[in-house]
Amino acid sequence: MKAKLNFRLIFTIAAIAFAATATSPLHADDTEIFFTPPGTSQIVKPNIMFIIDNSGSMGNWVDDTGTTRMDVVQTVTNSLIDKMQDINVGVMKFNIQTKCDDNNENCSRYTESGGHILSPPVDVVTNAADLKTLVNALEPIGNTPLSETLAEAARYFRGDAPFYDDKPTASVVSSEGGPYVSPVSYQCQKNYAVFLTDGAPTADDTDAAISTYIDQNCGTADSTDTNKSCLDDVAGFLADGDLSSSLEGDQYVITHTVGFTTAQDLLSDTAAAGKGNYYLANDQAGLEAAFDKIYQAVRAQGTTYVSPGVAINTFDRLNHLNTLYYALFQSDKGAIWNGNLKRYKLEIREDANGDKTAVIVDENGNAAIDNTTGFFKETAQSWWSPVADGPDVALGGAASQLPAATADRKVYSNLASNNTDLTAAGNQVAATNTNLTKADFGDSTMADAEFAKVVSWTRGVDVNDEDGDNDTTDARKLLADPLHSVPQLVIYNATTDPQATTIYYGDNQGFIHAVNGNTGESQFSFVPRELLTNQVPMMNSTDASSKLYGMDGSVVKWIHDKNVDGAINAADNDFVRIFSGMRRGGKSYYALDVTSPDSPSLMWSITGGANGTAGFEELAQTWSTPIKTTIRDRKNVIDVLIFGGGYDVDQDNATVRTADDEGRALYIVNANTGELIWRAGLTGTGADLELDDMQYSIPASPKVIDVNGDGSADQVYVGDMGGQIFRFDIGVTGNNDDMHITGGRIADLGVTHPDLTETAEEKNRRFYHTPDIFGLKQGGKRYLGLVIGSGYQAHPLDTVVKDRIYMLKIDAVSSAPLDPTDETETTVLYQTLTEEHLYDATDNTIQEGDTETARTDAATALAGKQGWFIRLTRAGEKVLSAATTVNNEIYITTYEPKASTNPCFPPTGTSRMYHLSAFDGTAVRNYTALDSDVEGELTKEDREVELSTAGLPPTPQRMRVDDTDVICIGTECETIKTVKGVVETYWYED
Repeated sequence: MKAKLNFRLIFTIAAIAFAATATSPLHADDTEIFFTPPGTSQIVKPNIMFIIDNSGSMGNWVDDTGTTRMDVVQTVTNSLIDKMQDINVGVMKFNIQTKCDDNNENCSRYTESGGHILSPPVDVVTNAADLKTLVNALEPIGNTPLSETLAEAARYFRGDAPFYDDKPTASVVSSEGGPYVSPVSYQCQKNYAVFLTDGAPTADDTDAAISTYIDQNCGTADSTDTNKSCLDDVAGFLADGDLSSSLEGDQYVITHTVGFTTAQDLLSDTAAAGKGNYYLANDQAGLEAAFDKIYQAVRAQGTTYVSPGVAINTFDRLNHLNTLYYALFQSDKGAIWNGNLKRYKLEIREDANGDKTAVIVDENGNAAIDNTTGFFKETAQSWWSPVADGPDVALGGAASQLPAATADRKVYSNLASNNTDLTAAGNQVAATNTNLTKADFGDSTMADAEFAKVVSWTRGVDVNDEDGDNDTTDARKLLADPLHSVPQLVIYNATTDPQATTIYYGDNQGFIHAVNGNTGESQFSFVPRELLTNQVPMMNSTDASSKLYGMDGSVVKWIHDKNVDGAINAADNDFVRIFSGMRRGGKSYYALDVTSPDSPSLMWSITGGANGTAGFEELAQTWSTPIKTTIRDRKNVIDVLIFGGGYDVDQDNATVRTADDEGRALYIVNANTGELIWRAGLTGTGADLELDDMQYSIPASPKVIDVNGDGSADQVYVGDMGGQIFRFDIGVTGNNDDMHITGGRIADLGVTHPDLTETAEEKNRRFYHTPDIFGLKQGGKRYLGLVIGSGYQAHPLDTVVKDRIYMLKIDAVSSAPLDPTDETETTVLYQTLTEEHLYDATDNTIQEGDTETARTDAATALAGKQGWFIRLTRAGEKVLSAATTVNNEIYITTYEPKASTNPCFPPTGTSRMYHLSAFDGTAVRNYTALDSDVEGELTKEDREVELSTAGLPPTPQRMRVDDTDVICIGTECETIKTVKGVVETYWYED
């Protein structure tokens, strides 16, 4: 098996509990991996041990109802057992002994030291009846030995010998008189103790023995112990120690506590030490809510499709800030999913060998990732989170900082046609705003009460009592899913400590959010008027509802600090502007002026289609992230956005290469006004540049480069849904000349290599993502290298198309390509490369041919070609993100719709990173030796390494922190060789 990255860091595992059912809606997009998981990977179920207080006080009534505390616990636990799935549940009680006289008569029962395990953690679904029988048989008797019982649970989880229980259940020990059999079977298995009690500890008096066991004085054995109990110390021992020396990494137990009709600091201290949560319940409803929250926390899982938001250090342009902002979502059924924005930090540390490593840390400075599993640790606490939030998407993060009073939320829309100030009363999403109508929400005839309800829901009021607290006026404190929106960090003042920052990102409720980068508090949320119609079906969403989309595109920033003082001040003519598309949410782009995040305004919007903005009839779904740049026209420098024509949804069902009806364009618009400046399009569509080959939609973001270093765009590259690549050259010949743009197709990679045979379906390759362009020097000559991968983004589970990784070598570096037959060298000619013009590097013969002759012949064959390609030979393996090239080394990720054979890795498919030489596609690092001390020759297998990423791996992101270069793929990071010497390219993106 391939070696796994020893630096693997995964954000969270994708949700696996939502396999497609007969009632589930179909998903014609890249979320299909969550609903029809590839393969049959085994689910590693977490272990939960319910420790239920069975002391005498549990026989007391609850509020004089005639129902005892034990009755309530049994009812609620039975209900929870019926509700649970994909979890192992065990039951434990206080140890009860029966004592009789010499004639074995006059027997009485009493609490002995410690606890007794009634059942080991077993599958809750198949063993529900037995588990409920055990719970229902509990009787209130005796004392409350809390510390001793948790200590006995610790011995069980660790596989040690019983101590307090002299008659353990046979199923929890290896043999009579033998040690416990630990329930921890996998390195990634999560373990929980849920301790419910109605009182303080009594007859809990073996603190010296517990101190010896946990190797730490506690309770009465420690004069400084403020609560005089070992309970919290044992919980800390379970959370911080390692349960198994035979499994890789650390396995631990998280302890949650529930105080039933009792509030005591000891239970709070225990949950804190155990990295869990403390819940207080006074009645059945409260206990149900507490148990439900614990269950949801255990099963909460999520993922991220995008790279973290980062920013260049204002005063050290060679380094990034070390803050990381992750846009997260939790896959689910229904129209709207949970999402969040969370902050972590990237630190450069030294390992035991003195080598630099990249470590993601939480607010407490602790490593946030479980290196065994690649998941966020249950104990990790992101910035802004009041408690450890770990892999729970909805917990903590920016969601936790939403105002408790929803009236304080700043929620805006473009409602006032005569006022662009979004803070104006006429643009506020509020029931008092007469510009906001029932028709905006899709039904002009809805009742007044329903209208008030949906307005409140849009603002964040819990109108459906989703938190189960019987209050429909409190805040939901939930954010929707940001599937594809990369957080954009803006530094408003780099001279303060901490720096004044705001994070902008979009979500699928339809908002563009502005979040204070230091506090996590919402500064404002903007929802386009056209997306208000989605709010009712989201509010009323059920499991059968189809997924809805909103502002799912990435936000692009334009920062102008005129006097370069590191602070944005409108008085200095500084400004900040942001732009965003919608992806599947619609056909519009929106531009906001956010010079002050407290006073945003709408600059302009563009809408595609026949009934949209004039000149943008060809604009389809706005998948293409705009590129902010400048162009030159005569002596003028114009600030512009360049973006593709968008995605034609007909491609969702096109099994062979099929011409599209829309999206066949490249646009250049004025960044200040949104005015159309120039368009390339299909012949006959009235574009400024018409091309016969432009028959397919262009959802990809273009790559724009400045070759001559004058700060303006010179060349644009972009791929399309037909497997083609286009190049456009922008130039002026003199100060008094108009801008002129030429362009044409430079590659048609849907045409199969002549040595290969493929069907029309197999060669239906598509380019959804930006090509990477870099400088390349071979044989003393400069070239441009272009790397791009093909893949069916709309259907990641497709296994028919045979996809590739391509590297094209482009001769025309500084100007448009010329016709080689024109002796005057004035005729521009764009020639089309196919696979026939490229070397097939799949077999890695250059690096590991059987003979020297074979290797030499392969190198000679490559030298006669204009690049190379690698066939992705695993069924369905495809590229679903852009490449990143550093030091002539290519980092590019793939996704294979095949579950990993390791049950600790995601069932949503297998992700890989390819690390290749740009010159010939060979391996550059020995990844197969990562798990050993043995270095060997580089082979084909070393070109790739399996990732732990749940879902689809994002674009590899190059960062530089503390003068150390790092490549991060989502949350999986490794240090790389530092760039040295002069970089022979001038283009850059900021």
